[in-house]
Amino acid sequence: MANLSCLTQSGSGEHPWSRVVSAAGSGVSALLLENSIEGPCWHPLAADGSLMSANATRLSRDTLIELAALEQPTAFAAGLSPLSEVLTWVVPLPEQPHHRWLLLLDPAGKLSQSEIEQIFLYLGWALTRQALQEARKELAEHRQLSEHAREEMSRLQQLMLPDPSLKIPGTEIAFVYRALRGAGGDYLDIVNLESDQSMTDHPHQMGVIIADATGHGPSAAVESAMVDAILRTYKPTEAETAPSEVLNYINRHFFTRKERGSLLTANLIRYRPEKKAIFYANAGHPHAYLRRGDRLITLDQGGIPIGVLRDYEWQSHAHGIEPGDILFIYTDVVIETKNPQQEFFGFERLEKALLESHPHPRQLIAHVENQLQLFCQCGQFQDDMTMCAIQFTE
Repeated sequence: MANLSCLTQSGSGEHPWSRVVSAAGSGVSALLLENSIEGPCWHPLAADGSLMSANATRLSRDTLIELAALEQPTAFAAGLSPLSEVLTWVVPLPEQPHHRWLLLLDPAGKLSQSEIEQIFLYLGWALTRQALQEARKELAEHRQLSEHAREEMSRLQQLMLPDPSLKIPGTEIAFVYRALRGAGGDYLDIVNLESDQSMTDHPHQMGVIIADATGHGPSAAVESAMVDAILRTYKPTEAETAPSEVLNYINRHFFTRKERGSLLTANLIRYRPEKKAIFYANAGHPHAYLRRGDRLITLDQGGIPIGVLRDYEWQSHAHGIEPGDILFIYTDVVIETKNPQQEFFGFERLEKALLESHPHPRQLIAHVENQLQLFCQCGQFQDDMTMCAIQFTE
C-alpha cells in the first residue's frame, strides 16, 4: 500500500478531499489524477469539463464520453466494484497513460466522504501495484541484459584459454578453468615457442603463464583481457628471452595514466628442453610445484605483484627437469577455499592431494578438485579457479 500522505497531496497544498467533497454536490462529472514526481494530485471536473480549481483547464464533456467509449478500462477497474454506483470508468489518457487518469462518475451519483476515501485507497493500491509491476519488468529486463553481457564476456574469455586439445611434443597438458560468475580474473595461456613446429621428433620449447587479477566478475575479466592484449604486443628481443623480461614488460604496460586500484599476480614459466630445465619468474602468485615421483619440489622464489611499482624488475630462476616430472600451477582459490569451520584448504592439504593422485596430469587435476569439493562441502568455489598440470615426457 502506498503512503497515503503522498497520495492525498494536491498541487495547491490543501487537502484534496475537502475540494472533492464540496464538488460532489455541484455536478462533478469526473476526477482527474495527475501522477507527477511530487506525488499524485487529484482534481474534480465539472460537467462542462473544466477543472474545479484555480488553474482551470477545459476538457469537454464530449471528450470525456469519447475517451470512455474508445478506451478500455484498466485491469484494476473491476477492483473498484464497491463504488460501482458512482464510479463507471477508469480511463488512462492516451498521451500519458502512466501519468494521467480519468475517473468517470455517474452524473446522478453523489460522492460521500467515505466513498472518496475508498477511491483514494483503491487507486493508491492499484497505482502502487502497477508501479511495482513496471519495476519488476524493468528489473527483469536489466537482469536479462546483464546476463547476456556476462555470457558474452564469458564466451570471449573462453576464447583466450588454450585449446583443450593442445599438444606440444615432449609434454602432456591438462587444465581446468572455472569462473565464479561466468567471467573472472583468472588467466592462463600455453604457447609453443619452437621456431619450426612441424618438427615433432624432439621436445618443443614452451611458454606458460598463469595470472590472477584482483576482484571478481566483469571488472576482473577486463583486467585479464588487458593482460592478454599486452602479451600479444610483446616481441622478444632475443630467442632466449627470460620469463622475468616478460613480467617486466607486462608491468610497464599494466600501469595507466590514472590510478588503477587493482593488482595482478602471475607466474611465468619457460621450458627449455635442450637445457633440460624450466625457467620461471613469479610476481606474487602462489608458488608452483614440481612433482617428481613420490616427492614435491616447491618453486617458491619470486617478487611482488604486477601493478605495485612501475620500475620494479623481476628475476628469473631455473630448475632442472627429469622425464615424468609434473609441473602444477594454480590460482589462490585452491589454497584459500574454506570448509564450514572456516579453515583454509592450505598448502599442506594441497601437497597431500598432489602426492596421493595418480601421476598423470588429468587425473592429478581431477583428484585435487575432488579433494577441494569434499573439503568445502559446497557446490561452487568461493573464487575463480584455474589449475594446470604439465608432464614432461622426454
